[in-house]
Amino acid sequence: MTLVFEDWFEGDSLDRSKWRTKFPWDARTHNFDAYAADENVSVNDGRLVLRGENKPQGGKSYTTGVVSAKYIFSPGYFEGVMKVPPRFPGSWPAFWLTSASYWPPEVDIFEFFGDDPEVYMTYHYEGEGEGSEQVRETYEGPDYSADYHEFSVDWDPPYRVVWYIDGEERFRYTGDNIKFENMYLILNFGLGAEFLGYPSPDDLPATYEIERVRAWER
Repeated sequence: MTLVFEDWFEGDSLDRSKWRTKFPWDARTHNFDAYAADENVSVNDGRLVLRGENKPQGGKSYTTGVVSAKYIFSPGYFEGVMKVPPRFPGSWPAFWLTSASYWPPEVDIFEFFGDDPEVYMTYHYEGEGEGSEQVRETYEGPDYSADYHEFSVDWDPPYRVVWYIDGEERFRYTGDNIKFENMYLILNFGLGAEFLGYPSPDDLPATYEIERVRAWER
C-alpha cells in the first residue's frame, strides 16, 4: 500500500490544504444538536483539538469541532491516534469514512455514544429495497478518555473490513456487501441527540484530541 495522507498536527494552526472545518457536503451539523464552528477547531502542542461548548449557534444548542479531509480516498488502511472526551450523556465523538457519491456505504472506525464506555465499530451497506443495513461490534477496553489510543481499519473490498484498537484486531467483517467506493474521512465531536441524551452544564467544555491521522491506499 502507498501512504497518501498524513498529518501529525505540528505547528499552531490547522493545515487548510488538507482539512475543512465542516462536513464534506458543506454542512455544519449532522444528526446532532451542535453547530460546527471554525473557532472550535485548533492545533497546539502537536495535537488537533475539537472543542465542544455550551454555546448556542446556528439554531443549535451547542458548538463543536468538525474536520473532514479534502482528499477523497479509495480502499486502504486508515489510522488515527486520539484521546476521546470523557463519557457523558449527549457525547458522540467519531472517526469515520463515508461515500463521496451516495450513502451507504459507511465505515465507522469508531464511535462512542453518550456515557456508554464501549467502542462501537460499524459497517453500513445497501440493504434490500431502499433501506440500509449494518454490521456492528462493540468492545469495552480501558478508559479511552484517559490517554491516547490508536484506532484503525483495513478496508479491502470486496473481501473484508477489519478494525484494530492499539494494534489488536477487534472486529472483522467478510460478508458479501463490501463494495468499492471513494470515501470521505471525517472526525467530529457530536453533541446532543434524542437517542443520546444531552450534556449537563458541568459536562462542557470538553475536548476530543487527535495526535495523528494517516491513510494508505491499495
